[in-house]
Amino acid sequence: SSATLTLTRFDNDTLVYETAGSKPRFAVFSEIYYPKGWNAYVDGKKTDYVNANYVLRGLLVPAGQHRIEFIFEPVSVKTGNTVMYGSSVLITLVVLTGLFMAYKTSRTSGVKN
Repeated sequence: SSATLTLTRFDNDTLVYETAGSKPRFAVFSEIYYPKGWNAYVDGKKTDYVNANYVLRGLLVPAGQHRIEFIFEPVSVKTGNTVMYGSSVLITLVVLTGLFMAYKTSRTSGVKN
């Protein structure tokens, strides 16, 4: 029985493979094993992968046709984005509050004159 494994997308943070096989097999991928941020998905479900041959990635591929994705999703980037968006909202609120207070003060001082 033969099996195929085809790289269909290669970006800096995403690798996508299409597989087909009649029985489960273990695949060794030519990318460096780096578990700090890289996640593996088979048909959209997160799955574990292992260190193969000391430096490469290995993954058990189920029988049938499947889509395998390796996506770089480091926690530090998610944390940084959360801090950035939170800070942006806070700064926007401070600026809007300052503008509202300035507007309110100018209207109040205009009424007294």
